[in-house]
Amino acid sequence: MKSLEQVEPRTDVLKLSGDGANIYIISQPGSYYLTTNVLGSGPSQNGILIATNHVTLDLNGFSVLATAPNFAVGISIAGSCTNIVVRHGMVSGWEAGDIVSASASSQNVIFERLNLHTDTGGGIVLRGTGAVRDCNVGRTGGGVNGISCFNRAVISNCTVHDSGSAGIYVVTNCVVSGCYIENSVNSGIQADVHGGCEITGNTCVGNNRILNGGQGGIALWSGTNRVDGNRVIASGLAGIQVPFSSSSNNVIIRNVVSGNGTNNYVTPGNQIVGPIITTIGTITNLSPWANFSF
Repeated sequence: MKSLEQVEPRTDVLKLSGDGANIYIISQPGSYYLTTNVLGSGPSQNGILIATNHVTLDLNGFSVLATAPNFAVGISIAGSCTNIVVRHGMVSGWEAGDIVSASASSQNVIFERLNLHTDTGGGIVLRGTGAVRDCNVGRTGGGVNGISCFNRAVISNCTVHDSGSAGIYVVTNCVVSGCYIENSVNSGIQADVHGGCEITGNTCVGNNRILNGGQGGIALWSGTNRVDGNRVIASGLAGIQVPFSSSSNNVIIRNVVSGNGTNNYVTPGNQIVGPIITTIGTITNLSPWANFSF
């Protein structure tokens, strides 16, 4: 006969303790899982704190929920913790962020197959390296991005809608691919500050819904980004926009943008932009890098 530890070689989070600031604290490396929902009712008590390296947390289809107004985080990664995976469940209601890895020195942090929805805050924040994949982020509070990644992170196959700021916000050498972003207050995808990001194969629909300046379906506030093969529809003010001439050498190719007329592409002259095809009918331009506008 096998022991329980052999049958299920993981630790139930509910067997852990916490403190005044956190309901549960993971302080030892290992594999952890939920056997029921975690419910937060305090005004400033976080849900689960991961305070060590080498942790996999499987929500196991359960939820980490804030059940009362708060300024707390649902799942928090402490300091420079590395090799962290959080997967497979719902996190909702946390005003200071649903899932947050706040240190730029964190490494190899992965968030996957998560469902988030918080009207007054929420969102995913990843400041160090890692990945966000196959996640759904619903409504976030005013001024809060759906997904924010700051340094060498990959965001893939995510759905983001009704964000209180940008749907997906990236800063330095990040990749955004295969995502669907709709109805954000600001841009569907915003590449800010340092650039070097790759934005490919995404669909952005109806973003920048309150017509903020410098925003659009995709807004490049930095240089040396590659924007390739995206579909951008009916954005506020602009489809794909580089609002500042200081943001140079962005490569913008093979995109399809509609619904903003002459503002489908708003780019200063110091960009690298494929030919823009506006005619209806058979495509005759021979450039493999052409963008489309209608």
